[in-house]
Amino acid sequence: MTPVPTGQISEHGFAIKDEFANMYLIKDSLGYIAIDAGKDIKVIISEMHKLNINPDEVIAVFDTFRHGPRCWYSFIQKCQIVYGKK
Repeated sequence: MTPVPTGQISEHGFAIKDEFANMYLIKDSLGYIAIDAGKDIKVIISEMHKLNINPDEVIAVFDTFRHGPRCWYSFIQKCQIVYGKK
């Protein structure tokens, strides 16, 4: 699988390229919903900043792989996290 470059992919959708995969952000009126979590905290935050997205604006994460507390979103206290079935 080849990840797509970081960028806007639809009117309200954004792809964030990590080392070998993508995570996605969907923007709504309250902030961003993240689909998956990426691997490297520094890379994810850097890529979000390239798109002028503040990581603190992520209000929910749908984590399909149960990335756990090592991921970047674990530092966002107000973020609601939903895990996929293991």
